[in-house]
Amino acid sequence: MTRPQPIPLRPDPDAIGRANVSSLMRACVAIMAGAYDKVTRPADVLARNWPHDRDAAQLLETRAASSPATTGSLSALMSRTIADFLDTLTPASAGAALLGQGLQLTFGSNVAISVPAFVASAANVGWVDEGAPIPVRQLNVLGGPILAPDKLAVIAVLSNEMFSGSNAELLTRDALSQSAALALDAALLDANASTSARPAGLRFGISALTASVLTDRTEAMLADIATVAGGVAPVAGNAPIVLIAAPVRAMTLRLRAPRELPLTVLASSAVAAGDLIAIAPPALVSATGLVRIGASRDALIHMETNPTAISIPGTPNVIAAPVSSTWQTDTISLRLLMTASWGLRHPSGLAWLTATAW
Repeated sequence: MTRPQPIPLRPDPDAIGRANVSSLMRACVAIMAGAYDKVTRPADVLARNWPHDRDAAQLLETRAASSPATTGSLSALMSRTIADFLDTLTPASAGAALLGQGLQLTFGSNVAISVPAFVASAANVGWVDEGAPIPVRQLNVLGGPILAPDKLAVIAVLSNEMFSGSNAELLTRDALSQSAALALDAALLDANASTSARPAGLRFGISALTASVLTDRTEAMLADIATVAGGVAPVAGNAPIVLIAAPVRAMTLRLRAPRELPLTVLASSAVAAGDLIAIAPPALVSATGLVRIGASRDALIHMETNPTAISIPGTPNVIAAPVSSTWQTDTISLRLLMTASWGLRHPSGLAWLTATAW
């Protein structure tokens, strides 16, 4: 009798990423536990609950050794962990999914990163005879974006029962992911100029193209797709063009667009209902860097997505509302700060329009 052949083990390419994010979330839970009773050390929480997670312990050490005044203390583990954390946002964030398809860099000891412009030309490559000079591609450093380490900040408030229970890791991940996803999409996909606090939205300085006026909805949709795809075609190459739209319009694209089209459709609530955005991933670049995690049970927080100072002197004085005390409500606030930035390496990397006929 012949024995059946054993099924070979299949590598899971996402396993390391999931493990890195789990380590980050466990470090967050340990920091919250330490902040809550002010007696327990975060390292002891990790040793008691996840004794074999050396990466989580290393993340605590990285945090403790980091100086807020520097950008050069990022460890290789933290760099991978933040990239993997952004990957976990993809179910809720079109921006995280989009950045994952472009060029991803890491802020190191440099304050800013100069990225060479994207050159969509074969002029610098050619066939040569034996012994003949080889064409040299000169990087156009001045024509590309300069990525500055801007600060992306998230505060999530959890009850004592949430972070001290058996589901603390999963609930912490969910709270941070939902908050960070909305903030990332809103800034990445808008048309606002850069400020001292944030990079410019990808649509900044790019005018809208003209939408189709065809009466047949499917034909109008295909015409609008062709318009925005044609706008990014010079730098798209063979990579699938990414379309981003509001959730309802994205669903329409997935249902009506021919499946053979080399397109990736992403949905984001940060995009206006009628807007259609096309992006060529080869022209997109992003960078992430230093991360700091903190927790407090004594905070007074303005519970608002566009917060202001708790009180502003004036005539009359202005008091922010609603305000919540984590001490009074037996909750704890978890704050995650990380440096991030993005940019387009070519002006044809993005095209958009406001569709009205479908």
